[in-house]
Amino acid sequence: MKNTNCGFGKLACAGVLTLGLAGHALAAAAGGYDGGTASPSLSASLDRKPDDDAAITARVKAMLLEDESVKGLDVNVETHKGTVRLGGWVNNPMQIAQAERIARGVEGVTGVKNDLLNEH
Repeated sequence: MKNTNCGFGKLACAGVLTLGLAGHALAAAAGGYDGGTASPSLSASLDRKPDDDAAITARVKAMLLEDESVKGLDVNVETHKGTVRLGGWVNNPMQIAQAERIARGVEGVTGVKNDLLNEH
């Protein structure tokens, strides 16, 4: 009887090695892995791709949370091809304007669609 486990083990090992190398190549291409032991910070990752919609959304949300006038509000942020859409309810018209100013000031934003509504 022929031993087939040896062939399966080699195939499994080759698959794991291939996946590991592919993951390393993808991470290096994305700038997220430098071959060292240090991992990049979140802000460094966000700064790396200013035109990436997910990164733009994250930066806009972070900036909204940092601003005292809109910090505690539930502002929805979506980004599509660099255009940010703001949605939700705020307390006054000044907060609507401030949220839009913040979004427009974020690197990579090409436009803002402000759908925020004043609840009063």
